[in-house]
Order: sequence, then structure tokens, then C-alpha cells
Amino acid sequence: MLEGGGLVQRRELLLGLGALSLAGCATGPGEPPLSGYEASAGPFFPVNVARENILETVTGLRPDRAGGFRLEAERLDDKTVVHNYGHDGDGVTLSWGCATIASEMALAIGGDDVAIIGAGVQGLTTVLLLVRAGKKVTIYAADFPPNTTSNIAGALILTGPRYGAVPADVVARVNALAETGFRPYVGKPGYGVAEVRYHNLRCRNEEDRGERALFGCDVQRQFSAIVVDMNLYLDRLFDDFKAAGGRTYTQKFERLEQVLSLPQSTIVNCSGLGAGALFGDAAVRPVWGQLVRLHPQPEIDYAYISRGRGGLLYMFPRETSIVLGGTRRPGLVNREPDPEDITRLLAGHSRLAERAARTLRVMS
Repeated sequence: MLEGGGLVQRRELLLGLGALSLAGCATGPGEPPLSGYEASAGPFFPVNVARENILETVTGLRPDRAGGFRLEAERLDDKTVVHNYGHDGDGVTLSWGCATIASEMALAIGGDDVAIIGAGVQGLTTVLLLVRAGKKVTIYAADFPPNTTSNIAGALILTGPRYGAVPADVVARVNALAETGFRPYVGKPGYGVAEVRYHNLRCRNEEDRGERALFGCDVQRQFSAIVVDMNLYLDRLFDDFKAAGGRTYTQKFERLEQVLSLPQSTIVNCSGLGAGALFGDAAVRPVWGQLVRLHPQPEIDYAYISRGRGGLLYMFPRETSIVLGGTRRPGLVNREPDPEDITRLLAGHSRLAERAARTLRVMS
């Protein structure tokens, strides 16, 4: 649970921010063209970015991995471990694609009983697929929803064209499954999965840049995208898993020997950042990030990623909050909040909100 008090609260978490790694911010294969709808279509109500509207701020570490995410099976003693980790900030976006492939690997190994390490979004998605395939599944984790590290994810579903050295055919399949997996949950009560108007902005200055402009910024991409409210989604996935007869066991793994002592012969490793030390993977590294969560505004039905004078900024509306972010610091392990960065985030998003307010006044 969150620790501390006041406006700035902190949690040691794995910060899953949808597709906000460097690859995830790029234009992905198969993205719809700019002509999805006019940039002037609205209205675009302004986000209330006042400090008194802050619910909380959180910091955390994304599980980056040099060479891209790991999705492969490994034989260790008499066990077969299917690895599914190293997704950087794209853990939620890639969850259905990677979980599908990981579950297929586990099913091909055979046996009726499977262990899953980790109860974040990758773990829960994988166990659901295995349970639906008729397997007995046990999740082993130190924390379960609503207290997992994935619960704080911003979660805009936006894939990237490549992920390090991951083979192109694997990336293509994972990307193809990314939105497909979430599609049945869009609008489903209680799951917090919704479509929003997404915009990729380049903000050079405060000028009105014509018909393909929004908040005075160039609109580089715009289309309908899926946003997932992790405060709701993970709880529901966990409930679905338990309703299907899934089993849980609270355990924190600190040594590989603990993993190999599990009774199951097939193990799916969804341990995120912890996989580096647990399985001796030196390619895993933390990437520090910080989020500001605001009180929800039901009228905000658009999202954006912006690059410009205020640095990288992104805003995703959700049912239980509005997420503001845009911070990425590779290799940093200090989880303390950065007040200066919070000020940067608020100032940058405030500028965009002020332009939205001016545009709304003109339209009215």
C-alpha cells in the first residue's frame, strides 16, 4: 500500500506505463493514419492540474532489459522455466501478447500443474490463459492485487515497432495481440478499460499552428486508443482467476533454489525487475519514473503524449484518476520523489490545459 502522507505519497513499485519506453513512443507498425479524425474535433475540456487536485504522486522502477524483453523457456535441473519479463514501461501494453506466447510454451511442456511467479499484469494475464486452457495454476508472489507493483500503471495501450533484439516476428505477433486481448473488456463494467482520443504532439512554441494543431502543438498522430485503469483492472483479473479455481501462495523469492524447490515442474517467471537477481540476468536494469495522479474528470475523454519545451509529458484519463507523467531516468535506484520533477510535470501540463481552456472559450 502507499506509504507516507500529505500530497506526496510513495510506493516502491514497478511502474508500468503502457507503451512509454523509447520504442513505445515511436510510430508502431499498422498504426492508423493521421486522418483518423480532425484535430479540431472536440470539445477538449482542460485538465485541472492544480496542486490541490492531486490525489497522490508515486515513484517507481520500470524493469528494463538490454536487448528487449525475455520470452523463452529454460531448463533448470528438473524444472522448465518459461521467462516472461523485461518489458520496461510496456508491461501492460504487451501483457496479452507476451502472456499468450508464454502460456503456449507452458502448455507445450505438458503436465497439469503450473506455477506462476508474480501477480502483476503479466502474471495474472498468463494464469488466466492457462486456467482457461484447463490447467491447475498456482500464483506465488509477495504481493497480490490491489497491492502489486502493477497497480499504479498508467497503461495506455500503444505498441512500438521494435523491442531491442527481440525477433521481428515475435514483436509482430505480440503487437497484434496487444489490443486484441483488451478489446473484450472495453466498456465492460468494473474493468476500467476504455477508448479515448489519443494524440501524439510536438510542442515547439505557443503559436497556433493551423488546422493540424491542438493546444498550439503540431499533431503528429491521432487515433482511438485504449486506456486501462489498473486500480480496477487488476482486481477484476484476480477475481476472475480465483473464480476459475486458481490458487495463490504468498512467498517472496530471494534465491533461485527457492524457485527450483516448488512442487510444479513447469514454472512461468513473471517476476519483473526481480528476475535480474533471481535468475542472474545482468541485462536487467531499473528505469526510474514518477507519476502524478489527479482526481478524476469524467469529461476528459482524450489522451496525449507531448514533446517540447516542458520535456516529455503524457496525460491519460481513467475512471478513478487522471495520470500525469513523463519522467524516465535509466539506472536510478533511489525511489524518493523528486519535487523539482513534480513541479516540471505540473507546469508542463498546466500550459497545455491553459491552451485547452482558451480554445474551449473560443468555441463557446
